[in-house]
Amino acid sequence: MTSEDRRRLEMRFSGSDELPLMQGLKRLLYDAFDETPSPVVPSSASTRPVSPAPASGDRAPCITEKDVKRVLKDISHLFTLPDHVIRIMDILQAPGTTVHQVSNEIMGDPALAAEILRIVNSGFIGLKHRIASIHHAVVILGFHLIQTIVLSVTVVNLTALKPLWNHSLACGQLCSILGRRMGYPRPEDISVAGLLHDIGRIIMAEYLKKEYESVLKLACGEGISGYQAERELLGVSHADIGYWLLNSWNLPAETVVPIGHHHQVKADSPYLLPTAIVHVSDVLVNAVGFQSHEGQRMTPLSPIAMDALHLSMGDLRELIQTLLDTGTPMPPEDE
Repeated sequence: MTSEDRRRLEMRFSGSDELPLMQGLKRLLYDAFDETPSPVVPSSASTRPVSPAPASGDRAPCITEKDVKRVLKDISHLFTLPDHVIRIMDILQAPGTTVHQVSNEIMGDPALAAEILRIVNSGFIGLKHRIASIHHAVVILGFHLIQTIVLSVTVVNLTALKPLWNHSLACGQLCSILGRRMGYPRPEDISVAGLLHDIGRIIMAEYLKKEYESVLKLACGEGISGYQAERELLGVSHADIGYWLLNSWNLPAETVVPIGHHHQVKADSPYLLPTAIVHVSDVLVNAVGFQSHEGQRMTPLSPIAMDALHLSMGDLRELIQTLLDTGTPMPPEDE
């Protein structure tokens, strides 16, 4: 681990070191690299002191929930899916559609087909054998999951947010692992929630550019999490936006609710288990370094999520090692 790696790790945990769960998590990361935590001298880019984040009531939101929902309503006009993707969606939803029809349509877009195969073979679904053809992928995954992956790939390709996509792929992969571990009936559905959990960030970056730049500036400048900066500056978060958007796409509640609550796990939620899986996966992926943006603090691990999944520090150690061993997708390069 280089001095820069150590500095970045310390930055991610800054402000949450006093929390027992986060102390243990940071210790696990240093153990994984056979390192000993020690005071880190900030680089020149981080020498200014970080002031305490202002309370949410001290900062007037620069956009309202009504504004955001109006943007989402207009996305159907702003965000136009390519014709071939629309055809794939129509075929997937049509009665009597065959696997042959779906696979042929997908193979008409070599880039899309290659990305689907990369996702399927990255550990995202947890398959034991490599899939070499789109036909086989459609058979194994089913129409619902293929439809979600096609939409996800298309959204990211149109917005060109590769670091965020890498983070989302790693999160989806870990969700699949945790889902199987917990005996979840369809762990691939949890993978989809992990893959799409930050889609609200994509929408913000694409359609609320000025506001999103202000969020990033606040988060990095004051050393707070992106989620906290969103709540303080905008009054809504990427989790809220993702929930509203995917709900409008009529995705099932088992997928939508965990996305909306992955930063605030609620013990009384009817979808506590999938929400806890997405939350823990997101935190661990950020902790290891698969971040969408450097310079931001992590959201702390939720004790409610840990209890719901019956996870110990030993379990977290195994999950961290799994992330480090896979090596795919690669951590994002600095922008």
